[in-house]
Amino acid sequence: MAFQTVRYTVEDGIAEIELHRPQQLNTYNTAMRDELWTLFQAVRDDNSIRLLLLSGAGRGFSAGADLTEFGSFPSVMQARWIRQKRDVWGLMARLKPVIVVAAHGFCLGDGLEMALLADFRIAAEGTTFALPETSLGFLPGAGGSQLLPRVVGERRALQLLLSGQRLEAQEAKRWGLIQRVLAADAFHEHVRAGLRHWLDHCRLDPRRLKRAVDFGGELPQQEGLIYEKILASGGIL
Repeated sequence: MAFQTVRYTVEDGIAEIELHRPQQLNTYNTAMRDELWTLFQAVRDDNSIRLLLLSGAGRGFSAGADLTEFGSFPSVMQARWIRQKRDVWGLMARLKPVIVVAAHGFCLGDGLEMALLADFRIAAEGTTFALPETSLGFLPGAGGSQLLPRVVGERRALQLLLSGQRLEAQEAKRWGLIQRVLAADAFHEHVRAGLRHWLDHCRLDPRRLKRAVDFGGELPQQEGLIYEKILASGGIL
């Protein structure tokens, strides 16, 4: 299929979705919503995919929502309702493959909320992270107020949400927002090579371990231990 706002590849167990609106700083609009909806379903239905990489074309990962599109609706709330008619983020959160976001340049608003749904976040030196929605007078609408506290803690999350403060990559790593910072030169090539090396040397299907941690972590300890035994013995994911 031909896509307008994203690029999609699958090779040897790794799928990559590249946000591809470089002239618009990869801002999220209804067209991107529909195409991500289609691709996340494709990832869900392809049992060969063990790892999903999300990246961005051009100068950054994503500058957030496309505010120019908001002007075509009577209100911001109606624009958000239109975008949320398809639960893209809920679908992404339920995907079995391990999800990695490779962020460079900037990762703002909806872009950061998308990254917060990933299992791992890798950033290039100089990348900026922020949730600036409150400075525009509204609450983050793609899960930021719920996802950020689970990643960096409630007080730090509230600080970021109230202030719209921008974090550079090294500080974001200290806060636990991202797991790794790489040099900006050839950033995406290094990320892809690293993920390929990891997957080639990982004898365990990473989807099984992800399921054990995510689903088992929601169970009481004794039930979680039983669930681990089921997975360890080859039980269904």
